[in-house]
Amino acid sequence: SEETSEETSEETESAEEKEGGGEEEEPKESFIVVSLDPSLGKKADGSIDPSPSSYPFQKPVASVVSGAELFPAGSEIQNGDPVDIDCDWTPSLHLSDAIMNVALKIRESVKRGEPFFAAEIEPPE
Repeated sequence: SEETSEETSEETESAEEKEGGGEEEEPKESFIVVSLDPSLGKKADGSIDPSPSSYPFQKPVASVVSGAELFPAGSEIQNGDPVDIDCDWTPSLHLSDAIMNVALKIRESVKRGEPFFAAEIEPPE
């Protein structure tokens, strides 16, 4: 019973501070922005490589554009780093499947406070 009354009084005090002060700003929404790049790969000479080693036959490249600072402590990812797409890629999957996979991994990392790491992307052969 004492614990309940303490919690209630703390909630009341914090509610009064928010209402009466008027100095606190409403929390701003923060976003982690991810980019998917389904572009064809390029050869060493800079020309486009139209081989089946690109989307839709291979998964697109996902990378963090902004918001890396919002990942939990211990995360080793920075803006511009690649993010792995964890699904068995087939030509029947779409970009929406890829971004949904990445979004769910990021959401769970932030929600659980688990560190998030950049993908180790192998350079094209």
